[in-house]
Formats: sequence, structure tokens, C-alpha cells
Amino acid sequence: MTSKFVRFALSIAALSPLLFSSLAPANAQAFTTQIRKTGTHVSMQEHPKNVNATKSMHSTTAASKSTKLISYSPQTAPILRLGSRGKAVREIQAFLKTQKLYNGSVDGVYSRNTRSAVIAFQKSHDLKADGVVGAKTWSEIIH
Repeated sequence: MTSKFVRFALSIAALSPLLFSSLAPANAQAFTTQIRKTGTHVSMQEHPKNVNATKSMHSTTAASKSTKLISYSPQTAPILRLGSRGKAVREIQAFLKTQKLYNGSVDGVYSRNTRSAVIAFQKSHDLKADGVVGAKTWSEIIH
């Protein structure tokens, strides 16, 4: 059973560049996976040439979570605290939602719920947990 699976997996791996070449760009091979037989089991291993492509894909995904926030600079971004209102607060709330730290509505009102989420974010990034989005917190959020 195992050897049949290994032969099948290896044949799929060998064919994957051909299968994907008509669907993807010429570098489709960059997203294929190398399968190696080790002992009695099959292990999936990322092709060494793919490491940078995978890292790039992960950083793109992370950046897409805070696309609106990258327009801010830690030095010039507004300081946000309990009672603040506006676009920057909405964007912080949306960011905190993607981080699973905020479950309130994205309404642009810096409420106690928003403050609690900011404190949780600050604690998780070893920042002073005061609930104020100042330069250091902005820097962590943006980068």
C-alpha cells in the first residue's frame, strides 16, 4: 500500500509542473512541492528555490491585513486614546479585528472595548500597556 502511494505521489510531483504550466505563469514550478521517500513514509518538503517565494507570499498576506495602516507614519500618526473618533480609529479597530483582539463594531469611536484590544496588542508586543496608540504602538502596528 505504501509503495503504491509513494509511486503515485512521485508521479503527481513529476507531472505538477506540466499540469500547472497551462494555468499559471512560466515560473509555476516555484510553487510545486518536492516529495521525498524517507524510510517507509512520504514527507513533503518545500523546494529550496521556493523558500523566497513562500516568504514573499506570507509577507504580502500580512501586509494586506493592514494596507490602510501603512499610509501612517509613527511620527506623524494621530495619538489615539479613549474618546478619540474618526478614520484612524476605524482603521485601528479593523486591524485589531484581523488580529482577533477586537470584537466590537468598526465604528470609529475609541471605546473601552477598543482600549482593551489595544492593551492586549501592546502586551503581546512588549509595549507599555496603557491603551494609548502613540508612536511606539503605531510603529509595531505598521511594521
